[in-house]
Order: sequence, then structure tokens, then C-alpha cells
Amino acid sequence: MAQNTQYRDILRKVRAAPKRFISAARHQNPQGLAALTDLAKVWTHVPRMMEQGIIDMFLSHLREELAPSSTREWHDDVEFAQLSLRALTEMDKLFNDPRYDTQTRAFVAGWPGMVKWSEYIYDVRQQAASSVKERIAYLIEIVPLFLRFSQVSTFLPTMWDTPGTVELFTKLWIRESEGVGKLEGAIMNTIDMILRHCAAQGRMDAHDMILTAVAGDADSFVQLVLRRMRKVTKRLDKNLEKSGTIAGYINILMALCYPDTHPFRRAVFDAGAIPSVTRIFVALSRTISSNSPEIQVVLLASCIPFVLGYLEWDGYTGVVRAMKMGVLQALLDGSPVFPRMPKEIVDAALECVRDMLPPYAVYRSFVDAVAPFLKDREQEKVSALPAALTPFWSKLAERVHVLGQTDDEVTRCDNFQCQHLDTTFKICGGCQVVCYCSRECQKADWKQGHRSVCEFIKVDTPLGHRDRIDQSRIQTLAQKIVHLNSATFHAIADRDFPDTPRNELVPCIDLSRVPEVLSVRTFDEAIGGRIRPTADWYRSHGITSVLCLRKDGSQFREMWLPAASENFWEV
Repeated sequence: MAQNTQYRDILRKVRAAPKRFISAARHQNPQGLAALTDLAKVWTHVPRMMEQGIIDMFLSHLREELAPSSTREWHDDVEFAQLSLRALTEMDKLFNDPRYDTQTRAFVAGWPGMVKWSEYIYDVRQQAASSVKERIAYLIEIVPLFLRFSQVSTFLPTMWDTPGTVELFTKLWIRESEGVGKLEGAIMNTIDMILRHCAAQGRMDAHDMILTAVAGDADSFVQLVLRRMRKVTKRLDKNLEKSGTIAGYINILMALCYPDTHPFRRAVFDAGAIPSVTRIFVALSRTISSNSPEIQVVLLASCIPFVLGYLEWDGYTGVVRAMKMGVLQALLDGSPVFPRMPKEIVDAALECVRDMLPPYAVYRSFVDAVAPFLKDREQEKVSALPAALTPFWSKLAERVHVLGQTDDEVTRCDNFQCQHLDTTFKICGGCQVVCYCSRECQKADWKQGHRSVCEFIKVDTPLGHRDRIDQSRIQTLAQKIVHLNSATFHAIADRDFPDTPRNELVPCIDLSRVPEVLSVRTFDEAIGGRIRPTADWYRSHGITSVLCLRKDGSQFREMWLPAASENFWEV
């Protein structure tokens, strides 16, 4: 009650003589300090003071050239600067009011001085603070100014263009996050907004500023983000309010990843952020429902673009790893709250299932990773999927049938003098692609010409660290597609190349599309002017080769494979 009475008394005195208070507050003396203290408390309740120069008065104590360049002792001029910073925090309410355009322009012009003084106040006060409580009290003097104006979209360019703004926020977050409580989320959101605005314009300014603030150590900064995120995640089931903080961490990680040429992107990948966020996404999706609190929906919405953005980072193996961790199931389990998410996030999720994942259904390990999910899904959940996703499920079911069988699947021997169908085959130890039913067939095919193309097949179809069995399964799939669509290939050849000798034609299968696209090309068109030893060998031995196009991350790779029948065009 006493405080309210004191506030009303101050407001009454200021309203009675606003110009006198403003004039007195311009002078750095005891009377001026008293007047400034009163004005900082009540000035927003005396609107006519905006026309009487109150903003100019506040800014006069925050001129950039007056800010101390070192952590000298605390003098009265700092008290004036601190009170002015506190008072200008309220300016955000008037920032977009056309009546105060002049004052707004003056505020923008004075921002570099506010940043300079804030840095000084932070450094001096933090050195003098004797307790966490005292440090937080000092932080509350400067942080709100930055937080409030980060919400004013028209002011963000000024913030990131002013040297020291992003660096100060980075220091605040790194040094004070353990103590500032609710301010931590606000600081993270501000950094996130500035990073996103820069990235949207193709600029790396803010990323570079953060990197400068952490002495160029991108790895340590990202690891700090992850440590704090993991610490909060452990308590998520007991405190749903932490969902917002976790979402802030994920947004920071996501913002650091763009532009993709910046060192922060590799640091995020190397630190294990992808599996960490994926685990949060999968765990949260299991408990989400249409009635879940809004804060959980926000967290789920933060996870989706991060997980999908990195889904193809490591190509085929990254996609398979994500499927094994349950990303596909998480997308489906999270679908009940899609109507409560931003449209662009929902569209990205649907596009992932509709367009990104289906091309990987040619890989045995991918099919194995998603087959249990397809088998165990409740029918009503699958049937409730958007119509746009139906092709994926039908194609996936087909591939599960073709590739998802046990290793006892019948395969054709690659020795064209044999072509025996059997269930137990050995894969060539060199190219890791062709299969033989016996040692004798392997020796025979080696002498017939495989020795001259084995190494080229390996080069044409690079495997790296992949599961080698996938390559032979793709060959099996391609041969089955060729066999089942023989009439289609012949019809295309008759239509498009009626005068071209059949041994000059190549059946082509685009496995990167769902459903796969069948076509026929001439041999020269298929090789595209490049040297293809594998294709040349098949051609020289009268074997019809098949050109397959498959997806691997952001790349599309070609595979030259033998048709299931040696005399394919004669059948």
C-alpha cells in the first residue's frame, strides 16, 4: 500500500511539471539523479512527455562516446545510464505508433550507445556481485531492454547490425544461464530470431558474431547447448513447463545449421545433436494426443523440421538410422496434433513421407527397418493417413513383399551359362554385387569376362560403409521389375525406336521415383558420353544391361546391371 501511495505521489508531481523534471534529469548531479529516478518509474503514464524531449534526455546519458572503454570504477554517470536503460525498456510499447516516428528514429540511432553501456554495466556489475541473487538483479537491469525489442521485427536488423549485440547475448547465455531462470528461454529465443533473420537473407553475420564471442570454438558452444538440453530433458516427464526451454535449445541448433557452409553446421552434426533431438521427438510422439498441452505441441513442432532437415545428411545410412530410431512411427503418432501446428511444418512432414522416403524402399536395410512398423500399425491409424501418403504405403508394402523376405529368398545365378535359381548364393568378394550359386559358376564367369569388369562395377556402384547386401538386393529387385514389365519395355522400344537394332537399346528403371518410372534409351544416350566399362562389357558379350537410377541422400546414383535374361530383346 505504501508503495502504491508513493507511486501516485511521484506521478502527480511529474504530471504537474513534466518539463521541469526532464530539464533537471539532463544534468548529472544529485537533483538530476533524483528527477531521473522518478521519471524512469512513471514516464509512460504521461504521454505528452514524448513531445517534450524525454526520449532525447534518456539517450543523452547513453551516448556511445560516453561509455567507458574499460571496467573502471562505478561513477554517477553509470547510474544515469542504468536508469535510462531501465526507462527505455518501456519504449517497445510505442515503437510502431506513427505518432512517435521521430522518437523511434532517435531510439534506433541511439542503439549502439545502449549496447556499449550495457556491456560495461554487465562487466562491472558481474565482477562486483557477491552472489547469484545479486548477479540476477543486475541482469534484470539490462536484459529486458534487449528481449523486448527483439520482438519488434522492424528493429531486428538494427540489433544484428550493431557490433556487440549478439556477442553480449551470447556471453549472457553462456555465463548466466544457470542462474537467470526464466530469462534463459528469452535470451535463447532472441538469439534464435536474430540467427533466423540473418539466414533468411543469406547472411552469416550473426553466426560469425557468436563464433567470435566463443573464441572461434564452434564445437564447445554446440556441446554446451546439448548438455543443457539433455539436462532439462531428463526432467521433462515431471515438469512439462520445460518443454518450452527444450524447444528453444532445438531452435538454436536448427538456426546454427543454416547457412550450411558455416562451421556451426558441422559442429552440430559431430556433437551428436541429430540422435539427441530424434530421441526427444520419438519419446514425445508416444505420449502426444489431440488433447496434449500447447507447450508439448510447440516442442514437437520444433523437433520435426530439425529431424527432417538432417534426415538425408548422411545419405542412405542416415535415413536407415532414423527409421530404426522410430522417426516414421513418430510422424504418424504425432499426426493427431498436426492441425495445431504451423502449416509449413505439417507440409514438410507430409512431404517427407510422400516424397523423400519412398525412393529408399529399394534398399533391403530400409525395408527391414520399416517393415515391423508397417506390420504392427493399427489399421485405423494407417487408414487415417492423408490421401497423399497412400502411394508410399502401397509401394512400401510391395517392397516388403519383394525385398523384406528372409535371406532364403530365391536368387538367380549371375553366370549366364547357368542362371540357376537357388536360395543360397555367394557374393563376389571384389565388387560385392554379383552372386553365384557355386564356386564353379564363379570361376566360369570370372574367365568369361567378370575379371575385366569387377573393379569397374565396384567403382560404378560405390558402397563405402553401407551394408553390402543392399546392392545385390537392388539387382534382384531390378531384375524382377524387368521380368514383370518385359512387355512394357518392348512396347516402348517399338514405339520410340522402331528402326534401332534392339541390341543398341537399354531398359532403364528410375528407382528414385515412386512408382518407379520405366523407359528405354539408346546405349549412347544412356552412357551420356562417359566411360562405362561395365556397360561396355555387357554389350560386347551380347548381354542386355539395365540402367537403374537410385537415390542416396541428395545425390542420384546410376547402377549398370545385367538383365535377368541374357537375350532379353529376343524374348
